[in-house]
Amino acid sequence: MMFHVTVYHNADGQFTSFRREHQLLAAFAFSRALPQNTTAEELAEWTFCLFNIDPDMLVDSCPTLDTASAFELACRYRLQRLRSLSVGDVVRVRTPTVVCWLACDGLGWSAIAPPSNVHAASDSTISTTSGSDQQRTEP
Repeated sequence: MMFHVTVYHNADGQFTSFRREHQLLAAFAFSRALPQNTTAEELAEWTFCLFNIDPDMLVDSCPTLDTASAFELACRYRLQRLRSLSVGDVVRVRTPTVVCWLACDGLGWSAIAPPSNVHAASDSTISTTSGSDQQRTEP
C-alpha cells in the first residue's frame, strides 16, 4: 500500500506539546510503498528516527527494508538544512482510504484532529523524494 507522509514543523512551539493555535509549516513530504498492516504511528516513529539520526548510523540504528532509499531520504532532508523533527511537530500520514494527523510528544505520538493553522512552505512546494519512493509535491 502507498503511504504519503508530510512533515509539518511547529513554528510556535518547538520542544513543547502541540496546541491547536500553533502554526504549522509544511517542511517535507515523501511517499513509500509499505505493507498494508503498517500503522501511522509506526511510520511516524520511523520518520522521526530518519530525520534525527546521523545518516551514517542509519543502517544499524533504524532498520528498514530499503536502507538505501531511507539513507537518500535522510540526506535530502538534511541537504535542505531542515531542523530535526521535534516535540510539537506534526506528521500527516495519508493512504488511499485514511488520513491520520499525529503530533510528536516527549515519548511517542498523539493522534490529533486535522489542524486548521497549516501553511505551505515559502516557495509553495516542499521537498520530495525519488528512487524507490514515489515523487510527490504538496502545498
